[in-house]
Amino acid sequence: MTKRLVISLIYLLTALPAAAGGVGAEPLTLRVNNATAVPGGIAAVVLRTYEARPIRQGQICLAVRLLQRGSKELTPGGRQNRGAGGPFNHLEGYTVFSSTGDVLDHAEFMPGQSDQVTMLQFESAAAGINASDGPLLVLNYRVRLDVLPGEQYDLEVDLPNTTLIDADGNPILTEARNGLLNIRHPAAPVNAEAAAEEPDIWQTVLLSLQTDESIGLSSGQVGFRYSSLLLPGRPKVHIDPRHGDATWTAVYSRDLVVVQFESPDNSLNIVPGNIVSLHLPYDAGAVAGRAVWLDPGLTYLYDSKGSLLVLDLEGDIIP
Repeated sequence: MTKRLVISLIYLLTALPAAAGGVGAEPLTLRVNNATAVPGGIAAVVLRTYEARPIRQGQICLAVRLLQRGSKELTPGGRQNRGAGGPFNHLEGYTVFSSTGDVLDHAEFMPGQSDQVTMLQFESAAAGINASDGPLLVLNYRVRLDVLPGEQYDLEVDLPNTTLIDADGNPILTEARNGLLNIRHPAAPVNAEAAAEEPDIWQTVLLSLQTDESIGLSSGQVGFRYSSLLLPGRPKVHIDPRHGDATWTAVYSRDLVVVQFESPDNSLNIVPGNIVSLHLPYDAGAVAGRAVWLDPGLTYLYDSKGSLLVLDLEGDIIP
């Protein structure tokens, strides 16, 4: 981190108008993914976008505040809630993703009595940040030991203190979709979902194995089921390297795709999110409102120690 970066971003935040981005410009959605963590573990807070719009420079402000108290009976040792204060001890690390690998960044974690705020500043001379949509950045926090299973915390982008600059030096108009941090009991199942996104202009629909907890995976298998009448044709499998390094094979049938994968360095899912994705062709107008789900007999995940995870599987509806 250089002084030049801090000074330039301070100037950026004071010199630019709050609502910029050009006449008729659509705002860039900053989505904070829901996150799950156990007491004393790591909470990986991932911020993603749905549109590739290269960013040269910016600042993200993230605020965390308690939404819901936990269940006393689930607290190890029967401890009472700790009272005021956020869920994190400290910020352990962070990554701003860039296709050009030239990011300069700096983060400051500010624990408060009620809110915990993180200011993350970054720049890329080649504007490689958000050159492709998906994960924009991840913040890794160490969770306090005395948080209660069942507690929920708001994960909010503070837009007045958030500014992004595009490759041409113009401000990018932004909007936020905030998320939740859920505290999981260590003995509770790990959440895994079949996530579906809106069909695109190329007449494909994106289905994903979606996770919200940072657990390194060594290997696994996922069985996606869907209606053969609605999604004909051969799907394309994709594993985004921002979620980790993995190789995969896939077997296709009329209403099922089974994907097997291995991650030699156990890095897959260190950054949670859409860790295995399918692009499926469809008949125009025939998919909205249809269900997709993970086959429980064909879906399993092994952690970095080779232990089988107990999963809570959820399905989704195509928008």
